[in-house]
Amino acid sequence: MSNRGRVFGFCRKNCRHQNCKNGPRETRKCSCGCGETFSVLVNRKKRYIHNHGHRLSEIHCLYCDKKFKPERRRIKCCTNSCGNAYAALSKRGDKSPILRVTSRKGMTKPERIMHAALIETGLPFESQYVIRGARTRPDFCFPAVKLAIYVDGEYWHEKPSTKVIDKKINDRLYNLGWQVLRFPAREVLRDVRAIAGYIKKRVSRQVSCKMIVAIGHRARNGKDTAAEAIKKAAGGDAKIFKFAAALYKTCQEQYGMADKSPKLLQRVGLAKRKENPYYWIQKTVDQLREFKGTAIISDLRFGNELETVKLLGGHTLKVQRLNDDGSQFYSEDRDCNHPSETSLEGSPFDFYIAAKSGQEQLVADQAVTLYNYIQKRSRQL
Repeated sequence: MSNRGRVFGFCRKNCRHQNCKNGPRETRKCSCGCGETFSVLVNRKKRYIHNHGHRLSEIHCLYCDKKFKPERRRIKCCTNSCGNAYAALSKRGDKSPILRVTSRKGMTKPERIMHAALIETGLPFESQYVIRGARTRPDFCFPAVKLAIYVDGEYWHEKPSTKVIDKKINDRLYNLGWQVLRFPAREVLRDVRAIAGYIKKRVSRQVSCKMIVAIGHRARNGKDTAAEAIKKAAGGDAKIFKFAAALYKTCQEQYGMADKSPKLLQRVGLAKRKENPYYWIQKTVDQLREFKGTAIISDLRFGNELETVKLLGGHTLKVQRLNDDGSQFYSEDRDCNHPSETSLEGSPFDFYIAAKSGQEQLVADQAVTLYNYIQKRSRQL
């Protein structure tokens, strides 16, 4: 017996062909819906389409709903990518085409145009960001302010079945506190700059603060000293916010933290950020929506927090504490190589303050000077 014949369980090709002719057969019904039956060998498990003399009509893909002509090995979905995505959904018990965008490898032409226009605005945004609670992936979004943007093509989104799916997605996003903007592809192709301008205005109106100043970034470098000084200079309408305020509350309620535990805070905070990088940011932005005074954020530590402050039109300030020999000061009560301590190394801040240990008053005076400068410049603009 040759190696090739041994694979199929026969000593030679002639024996295998003879078995195929005279082997056990069964009757199956054609899957295309024509109603015809045909006989097939029992071991031919993949063949469910009758191909003896009649042309198959077009059927709808079970994943993307596109019409296609079925073939012998393609009877449910129009492409292999749709078939793989549909199989993944079926394994999870969800056979609806609600996540069809996950199988697409590239952007459509209207999406590419919108992507370029959003880049020109200078706003930090996410493309194809997964919103787990809503089971959707918007074309573009601003997770910090919970704004999702879709570019809807006429071919898919004018179908009644797709409109129902879009409404379900919108409802799930609304329930999670998100806002949804849907733009027809033809409008994007017609005037994308006007749409990008509208999005920029919509993002800037998410909060109504008079001014936002965020201070970063390493622990025990004078952030709170600068924040208290700015609050005192700004008057009664100023308030200090913290991205970690919700983290403190979580650690106290769920982990019984009585005194501040830097290691516990780092562990719990980073675990939540792995699930949703904008989790703690969204908690803070929700507090800023109704605040109309001067907001001072005293714990800027991560890159997306820096981008969020700039997205909302805020100003960033880095306070650096130096040792007597001029080297960087590192707090000993926590890991100095933790991402919360190193993520903003080399990131561009608007303003910088550097002072040696024990010069807290100098840090406070410089912070007030910078606040007055920002306020004066804002009035001139």
